[in-house]
Amino acid sequence: MQSRYTISILILIFITLSIFYSSNIRNKDLNIIFADTEALREKGLSGMESLADNTIMFFTFERPGKYSFWMKDMKFPIDIIWLDENYNIIHMENNIYPNTFPKTFYSKTDSLYVIEGNIDFIEKNKLRIGITFNPTLYK
Repeated sequence: MQSRYTISILILIFITLSIFYSSNIRNKDLNIIFADTEALREKGLSGMESLADNTIMFFTFERPGKYSFWMKDMKFPIDIIWLDENYNIIHMENNIYPNTFPKTFYSKTDSLYVIEGNIDFIEKNKLRIGITFNPTLYK
């Protein structure tokens, strides 16, 4: 009986921690700029003066691969998040500044989607590797 009680308590603690550490983005409205063509993906956010709060650029690709990003012609810092085909976060780079150009940023694991958001987007939304995040559900 004691063992069953202990297991129940441990399960409750695990569920509570999972909820506490899960992303809080699901409670927000997101504005999404889709980059779903070669031309849009190539341009990305370059040349823009800024990105409005709760706005992201969502890159979609035809097949999983190792997609790299750089800060060419960028005027503001961003966070970049790579997702697999199931929208699971597989890699993140935060606080990337324009002066990092020509350095490239990429995931060592194949991704199908990539998100660019304002600096601290990752931190503000408590994102972490393994979280499932499908931005199209937040339109």
